[in-house]
Formats: sequence, structure tokens, C-alpha cells
Amino acid sequence: MKKSSSLLRSNPMLRRLIFFFLVVTCMIGMIACYSIYRQKRIELLSVLDQQLFRVAEEYKDITEDFWEIYLPVFEDQNDNTSISQYFENNSVLSPVERFNLTEALSSMSSRDEKVQWIAIYSPKREINYIYFPVVDSMQVLEDDFPYLEKLTEKTRRMDIYPSEKIQNQDLDYESLAIVGGVPGNGMEGSIIVGYDIGTLQRLCEENNGFSSLSFSIAWGDRILFSTDKSIEWAERKADSELDGIYWINGEKRYIKMLGEQLRGEQIFYSVKWWELFWMASQSTRIILLIMIVTIILSAVVYLLTLQSLTKEVNIIRRGLDMLGQNRLSYRIREQINQPELLAIAEAVNQMAASLEENIDRAHEYELRQRDAELQELQAKFNPHFLYNTLEIFRMRCYQNGDEETAELIAQTASIFRGFVGAQTFIPLREELAFSKRYLSLFKARYGESVKVLYDIDTEVLEYGIVRNVFQPLIENYFEHGYNPSNKENYILFRGSIRDEETILFIIEDNGFGMEEEAVKEMNECLRQPIVSEKENYGLRNLHRRLQLFYGEKCGITLYRKNGPGLIIQMVILKKKC
Repeated sequence: MKKSSSLLRSNPMLRRLIFFFLVVTCMIGMIACYSIYRQKRIELLSVLDQQLFRVAEEYKDITEDFWEIYLPVFEDQNDNTSISQYFENNSVLSPVERFNLTEALSSMSSRDEKVQWIAIYSPKREINYIYFPVVDSMQVLEDDFPYLEKLTEKTRRMDIYPSEKIQNQDLDYESLAIVGGVPGNGMEGSIIVGYDIGTLQRLCEENNGFSSLSFSIAWGDRILFSTDKSIEWAERKADSELDGIYWINGEKRYIKMLGEQLRGEQIFYSVKWWELFWMASQSTRIILLIMIVTIILSAVVYLLTLQSLTKEVNIIRRGLDMLGQNRLSYRIREQINQPELLAIAEAVNQMAASLEENIDRAHEYELRQRDAELQELQAKFNPHFLYNTLEIFRMRCYQNGDEETAELIAQTASIFRGFVGAQTFIPLREELAFSKRYLSLFKARYGESVKVLYDIDTEVLEYGIVRNVFQPLIENYFEHGYNPSNKENYILFRGSIRDEETILFIIEDNGFGMEEEAVKEMNECLRQPIVSEKENYGLRNLHRRLQLFYGEKCGITLYRKNGPGLIIQMVILKKKC
């Protein structure tokens, strides 16, 4: 396992692949979890929205039923004279009047089975009454009636009061109170009806899996009904944009309001956000578990595979170490299962066999090379013999008074020494000196009819050059360019710095020159490879030598002059000896 971890540390590409796999796996898992969570959340909220709709329908039925029992009281005064007289007079009710009032209130409550009680209030009377249909009894409205203070302050003709508990003969009534004013001139008072909210509470308490779910009905800043009265709704927004997440009583809650408002009421539910998140993420936990198991299994498979790969890689590494210790007879013979590593092992074995064979050949070549060096030492005797012979000829010429011939023999001997046994790369000054000695031989033949001119920048002289580059150019001029009919022939050597890397030489003459087509063919010929020993001379040989030493962008190029003659450009790299 340590070797596997070391391979992992030493292989950044492998680390990147593992990191990429983990990131992609986590991203896919997160996307899947989020999609499932979002879908489940939508389903849960859809169920709550349907429940909210049923709650709103129940509340709507209660409020609409109020008008069905309230309006008929004042539409037919003949049948309801007792109620009308109750608001018109302030005298104490007689037994007959009280009986008639009880009958009228009983008739009102019979129109809706949800009515738990009906209270009738007139500010002109000292005693007001409340009727309970269950026991068919009308009683005096006590001072501790929960809505009494609201009735005395009532200013609107119709109003809805929050649910309160009303007690009667050891019975508790949880009622939602709806108040209607008395129509007509000169009458004051209210009729307040208490409705049973048991069905409303049952609809709110349907089992949906949420323990923190609460339904509420608000009108302005007044909470008419709420299944969780411990929540302080003072922070609730009294507008149509209630949907969203809010902090209520120091806890995060999701609130959703019914889109369709009735008469300004706001019917909404709220649930703790963490509970909604927990319920919606139940399915995602399975996905997370599957993802974790997949990652663990992938890690186990990866470690086993890495261990196997490490073992086989170490076999190949050991084989390379053996080759590094010059044990070329070693071969990798262990079993390797990976096709790629098996190919590498076979290549290592083949390389070891080739190295062993090449070293044997190199040893044989070394023996033959020693024989060649001995033969070369023997062959160097002949040039020294030639130098000594030329020196004898030069001394004889001096003795006979032929100093000019003696000087030509001396120049010839110096030139021959430059051809044999010299360095390949020499200072430019030395190459120019050699070319001057070579030109002196041709001037001995052609006399003053040829002028040799030099225009070399001083900075150029600081660099070196390949040996014997000007000699082929000089030969080319005297063999093909020299025009004996000209009284003044010249060959001009210019040299300057071309750019930061190269030096440019221009060799110009006024000889026969060449036609444009011939110049083009010659330039193409220069760039073709040499295929026979007969072609290893002249300008083509020079161009090849320059490219081999300096690179492909160096060499010579021919140009046709406007007048007689030819221009040869030579580009070399700036190199110092």
C-alpha cells in the first residue's frame, strides 16, 4: 500500500484523474439529490396547498352562512317584530316578549347547524341576551362575555372576531364570532353569531407528517384563527407577498398564503423550514448512501488495481535498473497482466538485447578504429614529405634569383597546410587571410586585370566562421565569372551584422553573370541533397556545409545583377571561437 501511495504522489496526472472522478461523482450525486429534493418538496407543498384550499373553503362556508341567517331577520319585519322591537325599545322584556325573542333566535340558528350561540346586543339596554341552540335556552349576557368590549367599540356594520371559548352549563364552545349591525334608522346594536370551528380544526390537523404545521386566518393585523397560538405573528407581513421564508419567534419558518383572498382575509399556513427540508430530503438520503457506497467501492477497486499496477511497474523499473547497471543479459521474465505494461516489458527486453548487440559491435568497431588511426598516422607522412619538397623547390628558386616563383611556391605550401589537418571553425580574420593567400595565386596568373576588394565591418571580425568558405566562391568566379575582355575585373567581399543572430556576407563581381532562369535553377539545385561523390564540390557543397554546421536557415543564395556580374549572399550565425 505504501508503494501505491508513493506512485500516487509521484504521478500528478493520476492525482488529477482521481480528483476529477471524485468531483464529477459528487456533482452528479448533488444534482440528483437536489432534483429529488426539489421534486419531493414540490409534492409536499402541493399536499399542503390542497389542505390550505380545503381550510379556506370551510372558512368561506362559515362566513357565507352568516348572511343566510342574518339577512332574513330584517327582510320580513312581520315575522321578526320581536327582534326589531328589541333594538327599538329599551324596556325590560316581559315573559311573552322574552319567549318571542327566544323563538326568533331559535329560528335563526335552525338555518345553520354550525351555529353554537347567538348573542343580541343593544347599547340602550342594561340587560342583553345570548341564546344556545343545543340546550334551547336564552340567558342573560354576562359582563365577562369575551366579545362584550368589542361590541361596545364596534364601528363597522359587519365584523369578524377571533375565536374564543364561551362557557354554558359546564360546556365549552370554541367559536368564531361574526357580527352584523342593525340596519335602519334610529336603531343601534349588533347580532353576533358564534360558529363551531371543529370542522375547521380537523381540516387543519389532518395527518400530513408535519409536527410544526399551523394554519392561520388573519384580517388586517388581527389573527382570527390559528392552530398554534404560541406563535407571535407580529412580524407577519400584512400584504399579498407573504410567501417565502421568514424568521418568526427566533426560528426559520416557511409561510404560504392562499392566492385568492376573500374580503381581505389572509389564509396561510406555516411550517418550520428545517422540518420541511428534512421531510423533502428523505429520498435524497438514499441517493447519498448509494453515492457514498459507490465511492467506497470505487476506492477499493482503485486501490486493488493500483496495487497490481504498482507491482508490475516495479518489475519493469527493476529491469531498467539492471540495464542501468550494465547488466545487459538481464531479461524481464515475470508474468505481467496489463497489455500496455506487457508491451513495455517486451520493449525493455528488446532494448536490452539491442544494446548488448550494439556494444559487441562497438567493441569490434573500436578495434577497427585503432587500426584506422595507425593507418592515418602513417598517411600523414606523405603531406610532410610534400611540404619538405616544396620548401626545397622554393630555396632553389631563391638561389637562381627567381624570387616571384619562390613566393608562389611558399603561398602554395601555406594553402596546402590550410587544407590538411586544420580546425573546422576558425576566426574570421584567419579565413580572410587564407582567402587572400589563395587569391594571390590567381593574381599571379591574371595580373592587375583583377582587383580584390574588401568591405567588412569591424564588429564582424570578432566572430568565427567555418573553414574554407570563401575558397569555393573564389574558384567559382575565376572559373565561370571572369571576363578576360574587361579591362577592370573585380570581386568584392562585404560583411555586416544582419540581426541579433546572423551575419550577412555579399560577394559581388562584374563578370559574365547569369540569366534569370539560370539563377533560379541554380538556387533550386543548391537546396537538393547531394547523391554522389561527383557533386561534393563547388557552391552546392558549400551550401550543404553551411546548413549542416549552422542550421537550415543559413546558406548561400544567388542573385542576378542589373548590370554584368553576379551577387552571392551568404548567411551564417553569430558564433565566437
